[in-house]
Amino acid sequence: MLILLGIILLTVSTVLLIARPYYGFLMIIMSKPIIDMTWQFRPGGFSLIQMASVILPVLLLPRLLQSAYWKDPKHRVWMVLGIMVFIGQFIPSIVSLLQDTIAGFDSIFRSLNVFLAFLMIPAFATNDKRLKQILIAFIIAGLAPLAVSIYSELTGTVWRVRTTIGLERNIGLYHNAVSIRHFGLQSILVSLMYLQLFTPKKLIIKLALFTYLLLSTYMLYRGYTRGGMATLALWAIIWVIVYRKLHWGLITAAGLVAVDVYTKGALSTEVIQLFSKEVDFYEGGFTDNRKILNGRIGIWQEDIHVWAEQNRINQFFGGYYTGLGTHNEFLRSLLGNGLFGLALYTVSIVSIGLWSAAKLLSGDAARYAIFAVMIMAMYAVEAAGATPGAFPQYQWFVFGFIGTFLLNARRLGDNQAERRPRREPNQMINIADYGPVPGRP
Repeated sequence: MLILLGIILLTVSTVLLIARPYYGFLMIIMSKPIIDMTWQFRPGGFSLIQMASVILPVLLLPRLLQSAYWKDPKHRVWMVLGIMVFIGQFIPSIVSLLQDTIAGFDSIFRSLNVFLAFLMIPAFATNDKRLKQILIAFIIAGLAPLAVSIYSELTGTVWRVRTTIGLERNIGLYHNAVSIRHFGLQSILVSLMYLQLFTPKKLIIKLALFTYLLLSTYMLYRGYTRGGMATLALWAIIWVIVYRKLHWGLITAAGLVAVDVYTKGALSTEVIQLFSKEVDFYEGGFTDNRKILNGRIGIWQEDIHVWAEQNRINQFFGGYYTGLGTHNEFLRSLLGNGLFGLALYTVSIVSIGLWSAAKLLSGDAARYAIFAVMIMAMYAVEAAGATPGAFPQYQWFVFGFIGTFLLNARRLGDNQAERRPRREPNQMINIADYGPVPGRP
């Protein structure tokens, strides 16, 4: 039944992408979490996930590239950054194609989806109505993994056993906890975006969104991923500092303490257990640093050693390995694309990070820029401990929304009305006196 539903959703998305591209895009965003649950179904060697990653760039990229939206010089700079990331990831795709046709095509379309991510949402979300629709699509998308997670918690049903440091992860119908982390974080952030940018007037809608946010946070927690926990902590710090609402941070901390007391210490015990190797290493009780971060440091040391033994061409241009198993996006760029690819990737990502921070600090549409900074923080954590370049839907979200908030902020909302002077004595960051700060007057 699930496979049939995935096939139907992908077929409908394809038809809409041909007839009405924007609605096809919304449909595939809403359908992707369900399609990802069919990962074991591989007709002809291709999964529905891979088919979706082929269909979208093939049908959308030609139309997006012809859009007048990209005639703006600032928009072209963003496109150039996307091209740099794309080129930096494309080199191993050609080598993979020569060695294994299916794996090669898969690698090529992963790279194309990176480029598509830079173009898709910014070109569509050029006004409030479109941005609101896209946020709703992502909120709907989060319902499927959330429903499966809740069902698993209530019934004790486990489809796939995954553990870490003795903790059993609730990953629902997905291959591993990465999907839970991605969909969980996206659901939390889009609900925050909607509440902040399009504050609902009806109390019932506000309560529904807050409930959705809290349940998504619990789903993420039960996935027991260090990256998810670290991202939530970073988001809380950014939110408190930028909004200068220290009391909200204290209320959140008090809430966590209350939950821990209610669960008789289960919350703190599980968090300490999740980070037990890192804590032991810091305290000097665990000396093998290769096994901390779930063994990632050991993997990184091995991969760097392998790269150092390659010939000069492979060291500079890669091509001998896709790097998907490295659990670090920068190292993946080095292994798969060499120093050349790593340089392109690093320059583009650092540029995007600085652009986002500058937008926030300048006070130029800062209530949008804060979300660009938060998404960059999430991506930085992910790139440090995983390979986000291997997940098209994750990149659609990251680069799509960052691009939208950097390029389209002045088209969204009543930004002129936000330019009234602010006199808040306890400012914690230096935002221009007459520039907008996040939130409404």
